[in-house]
Amino acid sequence: MSCYIRHLKGLMEEIRLSETKENKKRLDLAIREILGYSSKEDCPLIWQELKRWLADQSLKAELIIKLRKKLEG
Repeated sequence: MSCYIRHLKGLMEEIRLSETKENKKRLDLAIREILGYSSKEDCPLIWQELKRWLADQSLKAELIIKLRKKLEG
């Protein structure tokens, strides 16, 4: 599990995803895919980029939409 997932409780609530181990793994993989990283990339690199997305309201809104679409099915 990635180091940054523990910081995403609020994001998980926004995308209506329950906080289970399986869902955290799905969220991690979806975030990596959306940001253009593989599952083997270092966590700090992804967390740095994800923080940038979360700090920008338009990028955050885009991220939420993309995560909802990826995690629905």
